[in-house]
Amino acid sequence: MSNTHKVTVGFKCHGELKFNLAKEAQQIGLTLSEYLEMLISQRKSIGAGGDSHLIESLRKKVAFYENSALKDYYRDFKGKTYSVLGANGQKETRQINSMEETFEIILSLAKNAAI
Repeated sequence: MSNTHKVTVGFKCHGELKFNLAKEAQQIGLTLSEYLEMLISQRKSIGAGGDSHLIESLRKKVAFYENSALKDYYRDFKGKTYSVLGANGQKETRQINSMEETFEIILSLAKNAAI
């Protein structure tokens, strides 16, 4: 940025978002303004080609895990409770409240079936 003169930019957001951003800024020793300027200035590098391969790779991975079958399972079984073996081998009761939990329960059921 060749121009050293800065202007004020404003936007509206939820109070919780502002609080979280201020907390993140404080954790790395920046003011909220400095932190937001850093985040916004990085926007060019995200789509400029350097990260486009990474972004496309991540999109493909998300599409693989959030496929229509998993979405259908989530929709059909949301809120239902299942008993599965946890990582420690103990029986756990789990309720499906997200697609991530749907995936975890499917993996657990498959693992338990193999035992």
